Amino acid sequence: MQKVVIKLDIHDDHDKQKAFRAVSGLPGVDSLAIEMNDKTLTILGDVNPVYACKKLKKWRPEIHAVVPAIEEQHEEQEEVGPSRTWIDYNPPPPQRFYYKPVDNPGPCVIM
Repeated sequence: MQKVVIKLDIHDDHDKQKAFRAVSGLPGVDSLAIEMNDKTLTILGDVNPVYACKKLKKWRPEIHAVVPAIEEQHEEQEEVGPSRTWIDYNPPPPQRFYYKPVDNPGPCVIM
């Protein structure tokens, strides 16, 4: 996974949304962030920065940095007690209704 920082020439929220939409469909994108103060787009994931710039050519992109992303290490916590999963849930069996035909329908019969 890598972190790609691209400087864009965006001026308003409309441009921000369009740039966000253009890059979000790329394969390998894990997360996106756009800083309007610095006018930078940060992409996390396995993305080719040249291909990302090709998608953003409308906003004159400049690649500022391509660095490996630092993944935070989370300490694994021990589970307390059993965990319930969908396997633990046993729904009641479905009810079946049987229709028993009437031998003598009575005087009201529509033919």
